[in-house]
Amino acid sequence: MCNRHTLSVNAEFRRDPTRSKTLRQRFVTQFNKRWRAVLKELDSFMVQAPALMANRDYDFPVGPLDTATVLDFVNEAVRANVMDPQEAMRVVRERGVQPQPGNWVEEYLYAAYEKGVRRAQNEVNRKLPEGRKVALMEGAIKRKNHQQKMEQILGRVYTDLQGINEAMEAGIRREIALGLEQGQGTAAIAKRIRDRVEKIGRTRSRVLARTEVIRSHHTANVATYREAGVRGVTVQAEFATAGDQRVCEDCAGLEGAEYTLAEVENLIPVHPNCRCVAIPVVDV
Repeated sequence: MCNRHTLSVNAEFRRDPTRSKTLRQRFVTQFNKRWRAVLKELDSFMVQAPALMANRDYDFPVGPLDTATVLDFVNEAVRANVMDPQEAMRVVRERGVQPQPGNWVEEYLYAAYEKGVRRAQNEVNRKLPEGRKVALMEGAIKRKNHQQKMEQILGRVYTDLQGINEAMEAGIRREIALGLEQGQGTAAIAKRIRDRVEKIGRTRSRVLARTEVIRSHHTANVATYREAGVRGVTVQAEFATAGDQRVCEDCAGLEGAEYTLAEVENLIPVHPNCRCVAIPVVDV
């Protein structure tokens, strides 16, 4: 006879179903700190180089080289304080996906992944009788299954960071052009540039941090459920939300539904800032 065991969802689980809230907050805090450093350097740069921007006495206030100089400075500030996505991708290709000492972005993603592996192992074992428990945590990150998943996660994050840089660069170009068109001076155009760095770079990075922690956690969950399946444990997944007033209609509509691992693999995060989790439904 087949006994099916699902997770009894308690209040603590509902508040933070992935148990990653603290990790997400720390990741966001780091991004905020690093973008503040970029903005501080940008402010100093604009004060010290007023001739870089519009001077209404010029027939041609700003040429391509001047705009390029601003962009070069911002890109260098981002590279030094946040990270250089292109350089990060090069490093990943050269060394595989082992975490780089001192790479703060990877530190959080690896922590989220390991948390997902541990969570999956514990939840599966909670539903298994004595003698059927599985040990999946030790050495997980070195196994090919998880190595491939981490490589995909890191590649996605570095690509997204590069996209943030490109969007910020386009925004800066646009603000300089609009400022000149409106006859604005150095201070006004500098404010426009700062606003773009703040709203594109800093804001999108915060969303990326929250979302990618959840993605890393979920990817580890599903990969570990698959490993449990190799050991003779049949696992499907049940969709669970945080169950509070912040849950959107899309996620609420999925609450409690059961999926195969293939079906649920790309379902979470449902959207940016998603907080949902796949919990195991185990046949024993």
